[in-house]
Amino acid sequence: MHKKILVARHAEAIWSSHGVKDFDRTLSTKGENDAQKSGKSLFQNLIHPDVLVSSMAVRALTTSELIAQEIGYPLKNIVQQKEIYSASLSQIFHLIANFNNDWNKVLLVGHNPTFSNLVEKLTEQSYGNLPPASIIGINLHVDEWAALSEGIGTVFYEDYP
Repeated sequence: MHKKILVARHAEAIWSSHGVKDFDRTLSTKGENDAQKSGKSLFQNLIHPDVLVSSMAVRALTTSELIAQEIGYPLKNIVQQKEIYSASLSQIFHLIANFNNDWNKVLLVGHNPTFSNLVEKLTEQSYGNLPPASIIGINLHVDEWAALSEGIGTVFYEDYP
């Protein structure tokens, strides 16, 4: 079965105030609402990932949790990956290439600019800067995650709340 990846940028966060580390930034009210809308759209389009993999940065993890609630995905099953937060494109490719092959459809939640670059490299299409809470679903024409390479994907889903 061909693999599918849903690349999701975290929802809008509050800009860091004095003393708050970037990693600990929280979602704005708009960000919370947009993350819920993203989850509702996935649910309405009958898109149910096998697994949700998220950056551990507060804004990304909160986005993941809000989406999970909307699609009925158990919060305790969210796979948290700290390295997504500061990962380069090659590090994200490596992470995906090592996904469990039992996972056929993965929702991956993280950060720009890496996630915008990921979508462009997988699809060889220009997307520019993915807006907060956007999700791009990509059919990967491979049966194993380890076969991941540039240009193997076609977009099957786009959501921009």
